[in-house]
Amino acid sequence: METKSKITLTIDAGVISEIKDKGLNISGICENALREILHAYKETQNPFTCKHKWTWAFCTPYGLAKECVKCRTIKKVKI
Repeated sequence: METKSKITLTIDAGVISEIKDKGLNISGICENALREILHAYKETQNPFTCKHKWTWAFCTPYGLAKECVKCRTIKKVKI
């Protein structure tokens, strides 16, 4: 049996209202999104599972960066 934990989230009231109006399961959506994030994170931590395919450099408020189109890792570009 899977153990569940109760947590508290702060989410925009308008978003919650729309989700409820559509009959969607907030807990399920959050849990699935977190699983996807964990999966992507694990892939970025293992250089054998992701062969980075970097985009062209783009501007951010902090300077230039590139993003891997596979695992979504972002790295700064040094000039």
